[in-house]
Amino acid sequence: MVQHFKNQRMIHKRYIYQIVSKAMKIFQPVTSLASISLVDDAHITVCVDIHGQFYDLIHIFELNGFPSKENPYLFNGDFVDRGAFSLEVILTLFAFKATCLEAIYLARPPDEGLMSDLLWSDPQTSLGRAPIKRGCGVMFGEDVTTKFLTDNNLKLIIRSHEVKDDGFEVMHHSQLITVFSAPNYCDRCDSDGSFI
Repeated sequence: MVQHFKNQRMIHKRYIYQIVSKAMKIFQPVTSLASISLVDDAHITVCVDIHGQFYDLIHIFELNGFPSKENPYLFNGDFVDRGAFSLEVILTLFAFKATCLEAIYLARPPDEGLMSDLLWSDPQTSLGRAPIKRGCGVMFGEDVTTKFLTDNNLKLIIRSHEVKDDGFEVMHHSQLITVFSAPNYCDRCDSDGSFI
């Protein structure tokens, strides 16, 4: 299937139906946020904001290995919007998920409420909180990051949904990393893409 997509050919609609049907059965009983347990010394690759850029998705897989139980990936939303190959991206992600449940985790950020505000908030260099232009969430400073990590017994925040020229940005004394996986976003941003 991936080779068909790389050659800009589509698979037969009966296979698309099978992939989508299986994905619906997998995702209907689970929440929109993924809970992932890893054994010691295991790792997970975090990719965010693919935005329908199929060739960049495949490039990430070729660099880091295709998804498997031993090499799992977490995709943090914005899988398909704005890109020319959105169908190819979502079918590829669904097919890997259907093949091995532990190969790919798809966080699917709710449209409103506390979790939406948390996911759409952006870091700032000043302390405290401030209004944000996007309409949901807030701007937050290093003090907010430190308190959140301390209160939740965490060491690091990996976030997304904000274009970065280098594909990533480290802030707040290395306690917060923004990752953006879609290079040349919307064919108008001269940005790199990254994964962690």
